[in-house]
Amino acid sequence: MTQEKARNRVRIHQNPDRTLPRSKILRGKLNFQRLFERSSVIKQSPLLCRYRIDSNIDSRSMFGFIAPKKVFRRAVDRNRTKRLLREAFRLNQHLLPESVRNNKIGFHAVFIATGNNLSFSDTEKRMISILNEISRRLTSGSTSESDNNPQKTD
Repeated sequence: MTQEKARNRVRIHQNPDRTLPRSKILRGKLNFQRLFERSSVIKQSPLLCRYRIDSNIDSRSMFGFIAPKKVFRRAVDRNRTKRLLREAFRLNQHLLPESVRNNKIGFHAVFIATGNNLSFSDTEKRMISILNEISRRLTSGSTSESDNNPQKTD
């Protein structure tokens, strides 16, 4: 085995949580309705994150990825954008608090792309700053005014 393969194998074992199983993908109309009815918002243009802590004990941490049809007219562009969002999240989900990663609290979040022509590096930078902000808000325990007020969408 070459040294490069050995280094890659060590890297894989250091970060075992770099997977994004289907069970962590937010699905279902009811879940999205609950999320959009009352959620907190973090904006990092051209990304937006809406999240909420679910009071249901059986709830698990789930994440959704949206590329709106009004912004991305072609299905090819929507699919590519959602792929970029999923990959940026998958690689950086270790930035979330331990309680969210291990499903100790019910946490639902959706990442929405609000701008065209996203590159992966730009998407990843924005995703990292959003995940750091979520982590900061959840670990501080204090909620801001925007966290307590429901956000309405059109």
